[in-house]
Amino acid sequence: MKLSRAAILAAQDLKTEEIPVPEWGEGATITIRELTAGQRDECGNAFAEFKDAGQVAQAKAFRDRLLAYTLVDDNGDPMFALGELGLLMAKNGSVIDRIAEASLKLNKLEPKAIQNAAKPSGTAPSAGSSSG
Repeated sequence: MKLSRAAILAAQDLKTEEIPVPEWGEGATITIRELTAGQRDECGNAFAEFKDAGQVAQAKAFRDRLLAYTLVDDNGDPMFALGELGLLMAKNGSVIDRIAEASLKLNKLEPKAIQNAAKPSGTAPSAGSSSG
């Protein structure tokens, strides 16, 4: 079947995944979504910046961008803007790490990238991607 331009643009091709968050209530879940191509590029640019600099601030910027783009409501709309992520950062760090790692996994990025980048080890993590 040959697709038209309209059919391509109308296709709902971003996968979502429910993540249990028992720390936030019995049976509580949140939804994460795959990155769009543009969001993936922005995250990749942020990742490259912190990888080259080896700085925790850039690792945080990468994680913040990833969470802002992937944490969505029932309509698929972002729950937090980049400027609002300070509100989310006041929550349990282990929960935020779990959500970020699930977002990395869903988007086929290296799950330990954020953790490794936040360590002042002087070694830069790699960004594995299976996108083509």
